[in-house]
Amino acid sequence: MLTRAIPLASIALFTSACSMMPGTAFVKEVDTQKYSSFQDLIAHEFSDPSYFQVANGNLSSGILVNNEKTFYHPINTLRNYCSRFNGSVQQLQTRSIDGLNDTQYGDSVGLFSCIYDDQVQWLGDINVINPRYSNLAVRVITFKSFTGEQYNAAVQKRREQVEAAKRYEAEKQAAIEKVKAQEKLNELNRLAEREIELKNRKDMFQKRLNIKKTIGSSICSWNNSIGYVEAVTDNKIKVQIAGKVLTNANDKGLLFSSKHSDKLISKDSALIWADKNDWAFCDYQLEY
Repeated sequence: MLTRAIPLASIALFTSACSMMPGTAFVKEVDTQKYSSFQDLIAHEFSDPSYFQVANGNLSSGILVNNEKTFYHPINTLRNYCSRFNGSVQQLQTRSIDGLNDTQYGDSVGLFSCIYDDQVQWLGDINVINPRYSNLAVRVITFKSFTGEQYNAAVQKRREQVEAAKRYEAEKQAAIEKVKAQEKLNELNRLAEREIELKNRKDMFQKRLNIKKTIGSSICSWNNSIGYVEAVTDNKIKVQIAGKVLTNANDKGLLFSSKHSDKLISKDSALIWADKNDWAFCDYQLEY
């Protein structure tokens, strides 16, 4: 008898059903014909849990040979009862205790349905529990039932949860797309404002380019330099460079912008000859 495998100190923790420990002698095939409902069968034949032992303290190492009938008893009974109605048993969920899903026993434990007349008639839930007794080899196998209505309600609830999750994801994605669209619009507005600003600078440069340059005039270049006219010829002017705007080299015409600030000027000194069309009148004055 395998009852000797459990220390006496642990036996006190068991229910009265534990007195019948795992082994082939206590397992006999259920006469499913005498039960009018699956629930009656479960209530009479599986009201108490059954115990079986595994090798090396882990289910993945296998079930002791003379305990296999105990382990397979619930699934065999479920299949026999379902076959009365020419139904088919389907495993809806698995269990992962002790790496069960990676063993040959994985398809005998979990949530099962009996389907006939194209409907789920009833379900059986077979579960393996590790009770953590001092005998690490002991496992408990339970067998419970619930109706197709309960299953359908659970499926409906799960469906609603899935739909709610989908709605949440859709709403979140819509919010993300809205933010992206707003960011894109902001960028387009920024680019449009930039184009308007550049046009205004060019217009101002061209307007001031036509103002006559004389010795002493304050002038600015499109490349953001500021200076003063030292001499004038027909096509050239002699420029005393006084400073330059500190900015990105690609950001031209800043000295012809209403947004310009003298804080951007780096004071410098150089004397050059330049084309008249490269410099335009500006009213910017540097303070020394």
